[in-house]
Amino acid sequence: MKSHNIVRKSLLSVAVAAASLNAGVVAAAQIEEIIVTTQKRAQSLQDVPISVSAFSGSFIEKAQIADAKAMAMLTPGVSGDTDDSFLDSMNVRGISTNDFGVGAEASIGVYQDGIYLGRTGGALSSFFDLEMVEVVKGPQGTLFGRNASAGAISITTARPTDEQSGSLDFGLGEDGYTEFTGVMNLPINDQWTSRAAVYMHQKDGWVTNINDGKQVGAIDNLAARYTLAYNNDNVAATLMMEYEDRQGPPTVYQVFDADDTGFPWFSTDAGQREFSSDVPSDDLVDEGNIWGVTLNVEVDLGDGYSLTSITGLRGHNYHYMEDFDGEDQFIFNYEQTQKQDYFSQEFRLDKETDAVSWFVGASWYKEEIETRFNQTYDEDTMCVTYGASYAASYAAAYGEEFDSEYFLSEVTDCATYYEYNGYGSEYGPGIGTRNDSVDIDAEYDGWGVYGDATWTITDDIDLSLGARYTKDNRDFGQKFGGDDRNYLWYSFPFFSSDFIRGDGQWTNTSVRGALNYRLNDDVSTYLSYSTGYKAGGFNTLFVLFPEDVDIDDIDGEDAVALGGAPESFDKEEVTNIELGLKGQFWDGQMQVNASVYRYEFDGMQSGYYVGSRYSVANIGDAEGSGVELDLRVLPTDNLDIYLGLAWADTELTNPDAGFCEPADCQGAQIPGTVDFSGALVATYTVPMDNGDLAITLETFHQDEAPGFGIFDKDPLMADGFTTTNLRVGYDSAEDWSMTLWVNNITDEFYYKGVAGSDANIGAHYFGFSEPRRVGVDIGWKF
Repeated sequence: MKSHNIVRKSLLSVAVAAASLNAGVVAAAQIEEIIVTTQKRAQSLQDVPISVSAFSGSFIEKAQIADAKAMAMLTPGVSGDTDDSFLDSMNVRGISTNDFGVGAEASIGVYQDGIYLGRTGGALSSFFDLEMVEVVKGPQGTLFGRNASAGAISITTARPTDEQSGSLDFGLGEDGYTEFTGVMNLPINDQWTSRAAVYMHQKDGWVTNINDGKQVGAIDNLAARYTLAYNNDNVAATLMMEYEDRQGPPTVYQVFDADDTGFPWFSTDAGQREFSSDVPSDDLVDEGNIWGVTLNVEVDLGDGYSLTSITGLRGHNYHYMEDFDGEDQFIFNYEQTQKQDYFSQEFRLDKETDAVSWFVGASWYKEEIETRFNQTYDEDTMCVTYGASYAASYAAAYGEEFDSEYFLSEVTDCATYYEYNGYGSEYGPGIGTRNDSVDIDAEYDGWGVYGDATWTITDDIDLSLGARYTKDNRDFGQKFGGDDRNYLWYSFPFFSSDFIRGDGQWTNTSVRGALNYRLNDDVSTYLSYSTGYKAGGFNTLFVLFPEDVDIDDIDGEDAVALGGAPESFDKEEVTNIELGLKGQFWDGQMQVNASVYRYEFDGMQSGYYVGSRYSVANIGDAEGSGVELDLRVLPTDNLDIYLGLAWADTELTNPDAGFCEPADCQGAQIPGTVDFSGALVATYTVPMDNGDLAITLETFHQDEAPGFGIFDKDPLMADGFTTTNLRVGYDSAEDWSMTLWVNNITDEFYYKGVAGSDANIGAHYFGFSEPRRVGVDIGWKF
């Protein structure tokens, strides 16, 4: 019975680093020990010399955290929570890649039960029935491996237990918000146990397409997971199988500035949570299905040795459609379809003694991916938009004022554009809707060997040293196609009669060292040095030609005949130095985790625009520094307060001359960097006769950030924001609970991102904040 006991089951009470509270009867409330597995073994969070924010599965459920990207709101120092399934916007300590193609991966690694998920379309499976989510900041080349140059998100699903139990959780709210999670844990016999979980999440759209009056933003996700576990004295094995069908919104765009386009009839009058698109709202989608099988086997070899095998098989099918120009006039639309199959195998040998704990391991992976990128546009519209842009730039070059009204009265299609420029009237109009496509057929594989050890040098000092060697191989093929056209080659001025293939190999040795010093039983400090690595890759949407081929002279030729090859970029590497403090004070009623860091990138990968062409390259060197703080305090037996703060400063220090004029972008902030972010969660618990009433207030803040793909000393900035949620919940001693919640109490409106203009698209916002929403959650355990 929980009556008369102070038991906190608030949002805060089940977080780790925002941490877990299930206290029972105590004379004075204390913060209990939190166990994490960041270093591949169970350790107290306070003993891990790494910056980690971790959250329990119960917290994830109560806070309505949908997937890995949604962790950005809760974790200061992490940003990039856009509405779509793309990982390129995810940002840790100011670092992201901004590559929506498939020639490389994101800078933050996403892992589930030890299996790498870091591919758009498959990484953002729904969060339900989880044990833990750990957000690890800074390069993790040794502990997590490839493609964790900025950090890692490690997800652990709930395991079967030896007690028969279950739970049903329902959520209902405004805008058709419906959520259901059902879990059944069923022991089979003394050695076999099983667990089944189902999840459903639906929500109506909440952003209006003013062109057809319909709402965009609807979600319809359905997922199931089954886990079978075997345990005896020496072997523990877990087989997990899951499937999810996902349907959600793509990114939608709202033009706010057309001054640079030469296309002055752009509409910029859409209101809050409104946009304009010529694509029917029902066709704007981000949808797919994800499946996965994971087998984890741990064998106790005796004498402190254990052997772990982690086998993963995953795949997804994905379809995406957006109207990138953000206008109700048909300019161009973007579509992507994708199929992926992925297999990985890892073996690890662990040894623990009082003096040293170590592990060594090896891993191998193979990925096959097929993707089609398709851009659809109208030839006549392109003639007008590009024509206006060119005419405006020519006028400016000669110090003249561009007469847009006269231009638009004379130029209405390709024929009138060429006549306007003095080519005569023999040119006909464009031939309507055109499609440019790129098909990708790629196979990636790689392997790595690693080791890590922690020595207890004295009672107060631990030393950790680790290293990982990685080799990545990529076989990349691209085939360019498109409809015939009379005039404009918009996406690329060529086609390819067959797949153009290229291959690349990249290797790296990542290392880490950490010295942990316990000042006393409650406080420790650490100094760490770590490196990280992300393999090189290929530009999805363009081709590299021999030096004797001038791309400006290409006009519809076969790229195969011209000797074209996939355009590659090199690996990026990062070094990070970090000083941290972890401690408990005030008789265990206050916990402080703080860190100061500085990193340097060599050959940082990033996406950027060159006119209308999107490219990914090693843009040069970059550096960043920052401070992070997690503070947890229990001022009274009834009040629980968590404060998380992060400050970051980044800059491009040595830009590549082929990327930009160094004078223009030297010292520019890295796009997506949030200078300051914070989270405040306070819970007041009122013990009652047959349960507990908990009132929780959550406030989250992010400063403004430089826009997507914009490297400039005075860039366009995405909005900063502060949003607040309220939850009032009753947790009954009879195993049921009810929580009334209001998300975004003040109905704060902001945009999650911004991108600049090019020759035919105005500067535009994307990612609209969700409106205030009221709802109720009801849970029952049995």
